[in-house]
Amino acid sequence: MFEVLAFGLFWAAMATWLDILGTEYGKWSYPFKLNNDIQTLLPADTAVIPVMFMLLYQYTSTWKSFVIGSVISAAVLSFIFEPLFLMLGMLDLKEWSHTKSFFAFIFLAIATRSLFFFIKKKQTTF
Repeated sequence: MFEVLAFGLFWAAMATWLDILGTEYGKWSYPFKLNNDIQTLLPADTAVIPVMFMLLYQYTSTWKSFVIGSVISAAVLSFIFEPLFLMLGMLDLKEWSHTKSFFAFIFLAIATRSLFFFIKKKQTTF
């Protein structure tokens, strides 16, 4: 359980950090903010995205199933939720596209799982 929580915390930190970078570098913005002091969409960064990938991490036992689940999750986030946020005026894409988000989610999912497997392997050798 601790491993899955750590995986989710890592995703939350990474999603928040990348969201801050994207807004600071003008790739996208959030015209509608829950709090004017926060430039990102924190509920998505700290809850929706991490929980989605935590469930994948917990319930997939092979790389094949994880990658397939990651592709499906990336498609849902990039091609369903992002356009919905655009329609609702919650997101404004400037120098970014849904396709870039799609591939970024897949890359980050595979990289994060690889990192956690590497850490687990190193732990067992001590």
